[in-house]
Order: sequence, then structure tokens, then C-alpha cells
Amino acid sequence: MGLSPGSRKFAQWEIWTVPWTDENGETKDRPALLISPDQYINENDMVRFMMISTQEVWDPYRVDLLPGDSGWFESGLDEHSYFYIREIRKIPKSEIKKWIGYVTLTLGAKIDEAIRATRLQGP
Repeated sequence: MGLSPGSRKFAQWEIWTVPWTDENGETKDRPALLISPDQYINENDMVRFMMISTQEVWDPYRVDLLPGDSGWFESGLDEHSYFYIREIRKIPKSEIKKWIGYVTLTLGAKIDEAIRATRLQGP
């Protein structure tokens, strides 16, 4: 864990620390899930990230990851976390900070299904 962006390639379903600006205009580093497909990542300087938070906000398309769930260890997260499907931002690859972990194919499929349900498709 803790690899810098310059030491490895980026891949879909990885969790990285990125700068995230909230609704109050405050920017802070937070974990986020890279959701752009690999080919898009390789061809573009801006990639899409999904917000991950430990704060629970009701959202019918939210995906939870609890300690003990399959894929918990691989995520590198240390608390019950929520993947907010409707909170997606484009972030320049040059601003991606630290690698945290990744989501398993099973969790990635669940997140992909939720993205399709909200009609937020695209790279």
C-alpha cells in the first residue's frame, strides 16, 4: 500500500487518495474509487472517481462495504465504507496521490450494476 502514482499504472476498480471538493467548496484528500475503464484511463488525462465515505447518507444506489465482507481486506479501507454512486468527479491523473487498495470483481460488478441503475454510464 501507499504507492505513488508515478510508480504504477492506474486501473479500474482501484482505490486512491485524491483531492475532493465538497458541496461547501472545501477540498481535502479522501479515498475514492477509480471507475473509468482501463482503455479510457490509458488514453486520457482526466479520469472518473466515485466518492467513498465513512459517513452514512441515505441513497438507494449506495453500495456498502463492511469489515468482514468478502473483499474487505483488498480494499485497504479501515472502516465501514459507503460507495456513493451519484458522487462521481473527473480528476486529473496528475492529482492522484496514494494507492490504498482495490475492490474485488464481485464488488466491482455490484457497483457497476448500481451505476447502470442510475444511468450514470460512460468513462
